[in-house]
Amino acid sequence: MGDTKAATIVEVLDKNKEAAEEVKKVADDLLVVHTVLKEESPLDCAAELVDRAVEQAGELEKRLTKSAALLDEVNESLEQAAKGDKASEEGRDGRSAPHHTDMSG
Repeated sequence: MGDTKAATIVEVLDKNKEAAEEVKKVADDLLVVHTVLKEESPLDCAAELVDRAVEQAGELEKRLTKSAALLDEVNESLEQAAKGDKASEEGRDGRSAPHHTDMSG
């Protein structure tokens, strides 16, 4: 069972790293969008810049939503693993082990 647990933890860690990398990429892209919007540009280009920025922001929102969902999945897996660890530890020391009393006489 230890191998299965280790494999699960590695899988969860990989998902967490993937989500973290995606969040970093989105943050970098948002920095670019912010920089473009901050630059002064001629009025005839302003509408085009705003349209592109709005489109880019929409795409970034989708990526962040996907990353947030992945992080939720990772957190749920970690929570289940932590509960499993706690249950197995309690079972070993007998604190939560069911007590069976033979009442047959």
